[in-house]
Amino acid sequence: MRVMINLSWNNGKLPTEWKTANVKFLRKQGKTNYYSPSSYRPISLTSVMCKITERIILNRLAAFIEGMQIIDINQEGFRKNHSTSNCLLRFIQNVIEKYNKGEITLACLIDLEKAYDSIWREGLMVKLHKLGIQGKTWKWIKNFLNNRMAKCIFDGFIGTEFETNIGLPQGSVLAPTLFNIYINEFLNDIKGENTKLADDGTMWQSRKPEKKDELKEVMAQDIGKAIEWTRKWRVNISIEKTEVCMFTKKKISKEDKTIQLNGKELNYNPNPKLLGVILDEKMTFGKHLETLEKRASRNLTILREVRQISKMNTKKLLQLYFCLIRSVVEYSCPAWQVAEQKDLQKLDRLQRKALTLCLDMPSTSGRAALEIEAGVLPIDLRIEEIAIREIAKIQSKSIKEPIKQQLINYQEEIGHDIHITPMGKALCQSFEMEKETGININLIEPEFTYRLGETSRTKTTPSYWNRLGSSKSRTSEQKKLCITVMTKLIGNTANDQATAYTDGSCM
Repeated sequence: MRVMINLSWNNGKLPTEWKTANVKFLRKQGKTNYYSPSSYRPISLTSVMCKITERIILNRLAAFIEGMQIIDINQEGFRKNHSTSNCLLRFIQNVIEKYNKGEITLACLIDLEKAYDSIWREGLMVKLHKLGIQGKTWKWIKNFLNNRMAKCIFDGFIGTEFETNIGLPQGSVLAPTLFNIYINEFLNDIKGENTKLADDGTMWQSRKPEKKDELKEVMAQDIGKAIEWTRKWRVNISIEKTEVCMFTKKKISKEDKTIQLNGKELNYNPNPKLLGVILDEKMTFGKHLETLEKRASRNLTILREVRQISKMNTKKLLQLYFCLIRSVVEYSCPAWQVAEQKDLQKLDRLQRKALTLCLDMPSTSGRAALEIEAGVLPIDLRIEEIAIREIAKIQSKSIKEPIKQQLINYQEEIGHDIHITPMGKALCQSFEMEKETGININLIEPEFTYRLGETSRTKTTPSYWNRLGSSKSRTSEQKKLCITVMTKLIGNTANDQATAYTDGSCM
């Protein structure tokens, strides 16, 4: 295996089998017509050997682009320690902060049409070269993208092989990072703020209500700049699926909802869906929690049927509950936990029904008793736990991260929130936790970041470790030395710190 990978790397060439994909198709949920090809999602199965080689190259490539700070700081997709939560928290926090300042926010949710499959490969190679990704890496990636073959497999039918000339390989380990590099400058020239998660772009601006016309004009200009970039780099924006929404606590007239771009009226959606969370103009999250309840109730029906036809014990039924229902409820909950209490109570009723099934208890059983019996946290406490963990992660991030900058700005301007913000509520929850437990999230170790110019992760073991030998073959003298070293380390530990080991080999 090592010989094959080294040969491929040194020669900048890949075997034909490594560049051939078997494409299978999965149905997209919620489609009314499954006779249309757009109702299916293609899944490419590629060579495992190629994926192993891609992983090795990706580690070097990711270290280079992060160390040289090439990737746009607003990009949250396909990057370590970045997630959808950062996008959602940033946007929702910004909108509610503007509510508190008496401002309105106009947002545009951009839909890039089949962006992954329409990447201009020659343009990508030019970008890589300009960014300093040259030599063997550039040569290998070029060969990796050229002369790619695929064949479709559907319902036992195997189609003839065909060549793919555009787009990035589906199912590839390297492709998501290459995609990030390709769309790196997307939305960089706009006047407003933006956040990106892969090909999902959201941009927004805020103004006082009396400046609505100016706000709409500037937003139209920003959308025009985004379209101009996509035309230059051969990516299409779907104007039909691109949506705008004005977030305000006041009533909006029909005229205010009309935004023109090159004579075309953009789609206005009072309930846009951003990364799986349904928003509304007043940020009450009522529609999102209603949809959440319906989806979780459907999964509850599955749980009920499994219980009836199987002999699963309570432990396994609870595991199913966590997989099918709690995972749905908990998604991005730090962003929407500021919803109205009457809407959040729907989730409590849902948990009571689920635990009644899992524990085989009467439907009249109290929720608190069921939660104690099952050893499950109440929904509100679980959401609070996740929110505290999320705010702790943000605290540990680099000052250069937009989400960390927003948290710092909020803390500096902190006052009485008329409308409570997600970050404000999470901070209050962390303060309450500190009072009860003494745990301060500000003491968490900073998240790993590449230093400018650093192109690899370096992990060095302490100097004393080289003298201690392996835990399986230590001499009596090395065991004594272990005790001496560890005793000294523990003795130097401050009262508010703790020394932890993954095993007891050094104790």
